Amino acid sequence: MGDDLAVTIRQQRVDATTRTVGVEVENASGQTLHASAIRLTGGGIDTDETPLDTDLRPGLTVAFHTSYGTPDCDNRDDPVITQLAIDGRGVSIRVGRRGQVEMRRLLDTECAELRLAEQVSLRLSGPYRPVTVDNQPHLAARLVRARTACTWTCDLLTRQPR
Repeated sequence: MGDDLAVTIRQQRVDATTRTVGVEVENASGQTLHASAIRLTGGGIDTDETPLDTDLRPGLTVAFHTSYGTPDCDNRDDPVITQLAIDGRGVSIRVGRRGQVEMRRLLDTECAELRLAEQVSLRLSGPYRPVTVDNQPHLAARLVRARTACTWTCDLLTRQPR
């Protein structure tokens, strides 16, 4: 059954920073298949399944949104696999090359952020106040950097969106 399904992964701009991706499943079989759950595993990913209730019609590609969760940054050598519940049976499908590259990019970024957070954390802190610099609106705030051994604070000006 899995031989007639092709899978790739894309992340839309609106999903950036949410650990959510679109898993595109193409049904190349001659029959309609019913998907009831999806889950990503491998490549440092091990998430809970996302429930579905969708028919995969022959010849069509359907995009499902699912989470890739917090990656295991020390165990990322395996390829990313999509596990689908199709017509009541479990099907494992290796994500295509383009999707592997996309997941590698996302997980590289996530792991770099996690490693940085182990060393230093940053947060914005008030008081927040609007200011004008060179006739442009900005928001004044404090950027607080914390480490285990020390904490320092600096003033920060951020440009306000119009």
